[in-house]
Amino acid sequence: MVMKVMKYISSPIIILAVLACFGQALFAMEETPTLPEGTPTFLENFAQLPKNEQEMITLLLSDSDLVRLAQTSKQASKVLEDELAQRHLQAAIELSLWESRIKIDFSSRIRNYPSLDQFRQAVLNTLAKTAQQHPEQWISLNLNRNNLGSLSSKELKEFFQYIAKYNVVELNLFYNQLTSLPENIFNQLHNLRKLYLSDNQLTSLPEKIFNQLHNLRELYLYCNRLNSLPKNIFNNLHNLIILWLASNQLTSLPENIFNQLLNLRKLSLSDNQLTSLPEKIFNQLHNLIELHLSDNQLTSLSENIFNNLHNLRELYLSYNQLNSLPKNIFNNLHNLRKLHLSYNQLTSLPEKIFNNLHNLRELSLSHKQLISLPENIFNNLHDLRELWLNDNQLTSLSEKIFNQLHNLLNLHLYRNRLTSLPEKIFNNLHDLRQLDLSDNPLMSLPENIFNNLHKLQMLELFNNQLSDTEKQSIRRKLTNIKIIF
Repeated sequence: MVMKVMKYISSPIIILAVLACFGQALFAMEETPTLPEGTPTFLENFAQLPKNEQEMITLLLSDSDLVRLAQTSKQASKVLEDELAQRHLQAAIELSLWESRIKIDFSSRIRNYPSLDQFRQAVLNTLAKTAQQHPEQWISLNLNRNNLGSLSSKELKEFFQYIAKYNVVELNLFYNQLTSLPENIFNQLHNLRKLYLSDNQLTSLPEKIFNQLHNLRELYLYCNRLNSLPKNIFNNLHNLIILWLASNQLTSLPENIFNQLLNLRKLSLSDNQLTSLPEKIFNQLHNLIELHLSDNQLTSLSENIFNNLHNLRELYLSYNQLNSLPKNIFNNLHNLRKLHLSYNQLTSLPEKIFNNLHNLRELSLSHKQLISLPENIFNNLHDLRELWLNDNQLTSLSEKIFNQLHNLLNLHLYRNRLTSLPEKIFNNLHDLRQLDLSDNPLMSLPENIFNNLHKLQMLELFNNQLSDTEKQSIRRKLTNIKIIF
């Protein structure tokens, strides 16, 4: 095949390319995406080759070789743009560049310099040297813990304008005592993929501060003092995948604030002071897979608030003040795997509230005020593996309440007010590994209550009212199980 192709190729450059490609030596799969020293010089000038020769080389290259060639220069990448798109290889190039990025760490380094000006100059000198030695590689710049908050707005802006001259794709600004940021501070950082602004003292942000960060994938703003956000602040972040706003002082959010984040996959609003959320705030987040709303002051939620989150897999609502939930609130969350509702003020739950959660694996309903549960509340949770019902006010449970939980592995019922249990309540839990009934006022247990728990490994019964005779009887029957009285 090689010789047949070469028969029609006049250029020795192309012949060299063909031989190299089929010999698997054109682009050795090293850790660095740049070509090894000694590679034929035609590769360095690929963009200057005649178009027919470029097309022939491209035709013969494998996907991995094509990715390597595209990374040799910006010109080569531009020439190969259509072919890369056709083979769906753009993501592979980005991943390779990201994994081989050069990490420049100036974390906590300010103390090594007599002045902030000298520190800044050292940073810029290192960037310049790195860019000169590795002009095509991406750069990660860590400036954590350097008290950049002591710079004036003008000085900050100028510093980042110089940084923007280099191929910085990751910028870490943790713990810099930043209290405010100029609106156009990041305007020139067009290649930025990750931006860390966490653990500062920011109370507000300019509306257009992120407007030019079209390539940004991850934005971390947690552990600041933000009490509000402009409604259009995220409008230009169309490629954003992760947004972390936890541990601020947000009391409310504009309804349309996330409308342009169509690719967002993870959103954290935990540990704020949110008392309510607009009904349509998540309507455009069709690709969201994780939503963190724990540690707020939410008292209620609209029935339709999660309606468009069809791909959501994890939902965290613990540590709020929810006193009731609409019966259809989770109806559209067909792909949900984890649901955490612990530490709320719920005293009851609608019977069909979990009916559509066929893929749920973890359900936490602990630390509430639940006094009873509907008999069929868990009937459709056939894939559930972990169920937390501990620290409630449950006094009794229906015999059939766990009948459909065939895949359950761990069941937590400790610290309730259960005085007795139906004999067949655990009969269908054939895969159960751990059962915790501790800290209940159980006086006795039915003789055959554990008979069908063939895979049980641990049974916790401490702080109950069981007699010594009954404890001995349980031990005799469950000889291969760790029992804690």
